[in-house]
Amino acid sequence: MMQEAKRSCAGTWYLPAGRMEPGEDILDAAKREVLEETGLEFEPTTLLMVESAQGHWYRFVVTGNVTGNLHYEVNLRQSLELILNHCKPHG
Repeated sequence: MMQEAKRSCAGTWYLPAGRMEPGEDILDAAKREVLEETGLEFEPTTLLMVESAQGHWYRFVVTGNVTGNLHYEVNLRQSLELILNHCKPHG
């Protein structure tokens, strides 16, 4: 997950996403979008879900492993730990 930088939704957590470029396959698009939006090199491993809006667009949700830019990976892990700790039920 990453935090949005755009003013309209700054600070909102979301998954990296984007459009496929002409001639690009799903795996290459996933790798490129993760790199562009997070600075992390990523190797997809599992297709979790395919969503469609009446055939006008498709969303492919994949998981995978970070394979490069470990400086960012450490920051990502710390950010995820903060989110998980913040979301734990109190009691």
